[in-house]
Amino acid sequence: MRKSLTILLLLTACGASDGQWPAHDGRDQDQADNRILVEVATVSTSSVAQHLQTTGTLDSDIQADIFPQANGTVTQILVEEGDLVMEGDVLAIIANPNLDGGADRAQIELERAQREMTKAEQLHSDGAISDQELQQARTALQTATATAQEAIRAQGFTRLTTPITGTIAVRDIRVGDLAGAARAFQVVDLNRLRVIIQLPERDLPQIAVGQPAQLHSAYDEAVSVDGSIARISPVVDPNTGTIRVTISISEGQTALRPGQFVKVDLEVDRHNDVIAIPQRALVWEDGEAIAWVVTDAPSEDEDNEDTNDQDGDDDAQNDDSPSLWDRMFNSDEDSDEADDASNEVVIPQRIAQRRTLEIGFSDFESVEVHSGVTPGEQVIVVGNNNLRADARVRLPEDPAPQIDTPDDEQDDENEDASIDEDAE
Repeated sequence: MRKSLTILLLLTACGASDGQWPAHDGRDQDQADNRILVEVATVSTSSVAQHLQTTGTLDSDIQADIFPQANGTVTQILVEEGDLVMEGDVLAIIANPNLDGGADRAQIELERAQREMTKAEQLHSDGAISDQELQQARTALQTATATAQEAIRAQGFTRLTTPITGTIAVRDIRVGDLAGAARAFQVVDLNRLRVIIQLPERDLPQIAVGQPAQLHSAYDEAVSVDGSIARISPVVDPNTGTIRVTISISEGQTALRPGQFVKVDLEVDRHNDVIAIPQRALVWEDGEAIAWVVTDAPSEDEDNEDTNDQDGDDDAQNDDSPSLWDRMFNSDEDSDEADDASNEVVIPQRIAQRRTLEIGFSDFESVEVHSGVTPGEQVIVVGNNNLRADARVRLPEDPAPQIDTPDDEQDDENEDASIDEDAE
């Protein structure tokens, strides 16, 4: 025991003589991993497009709002919302006794006029009536015919029909309602959807009929359909300075519906084989476009190179000469250190570097970069907010530092106890 205390006192005196303590084994530092977890993407060459972006409301190029043309009570509804109807189909029936009675009276008058005309022709052939009386009978028949036709058409207003083929989008009446000036049905052709947008006059040289477009749901970017410019107004609205542009949508799509608010993207130009980074890698700081690039951290030798160059010969000699601790215990620990080195997991040391970018075209996925990064570099796409220069980062596949388990600590205590017993 005295021998052990003597060694400890000697070590303490030697360490304190030059103002330094024995170096820490670094175990606690290894256990504290303060690196920032990030995800990266590789800078590459790609094709990037330029877009004009605006918004609009979807509707159908062919749709009809059906209003009752006669007053009356709704007695029957033959269709419901979502039903497919053909041109001329009856949608609902309205009861109007006055129109029915008028049609009956007109039909009776027509039949009477036809009998009078037949009788007048017979009398005229026998010479019993003059030409003028025959002409009066013909005029009476023509008048009765016109009146009957008008009454029949008016009676037909009690049967609501559709003028187009499409889908019932809205039913605004119920059985028992009094039909009037309010809309009864809306029929929409879902295969002829469109969106009308207003573009500034300055964008006119960049658009043309047939140019492709892409429409996205305003509340779900993943929902999108293809379209194209169908019509461009030949005049500019003097009040707003905009141009009316009609975009038709591909037939057969069911993702978007009439009345839906959509975002419209028009591709007006494209650059091929340019350096590009993902949109997620682009960060704006004070109006400046930047990206964070992951690189290897400089080694400790590089960090201390200047300091080592300024050290004198005495310091170099002290660094090269073994310490008292090494002389006393080096022979017993060389083999253990060699075993630990062979089993040690190499932990990559990485840092984040801030790069200022000069960018060009930008589309939904990529950003064209004129300067700031080069192909093959890795840019951060997740975890790139609120970073600082030279911050230490790690990738998901990087190994974590080894953490001593309670069993390892118990082994260390047992080794210390055995050393003390041997010293006694």
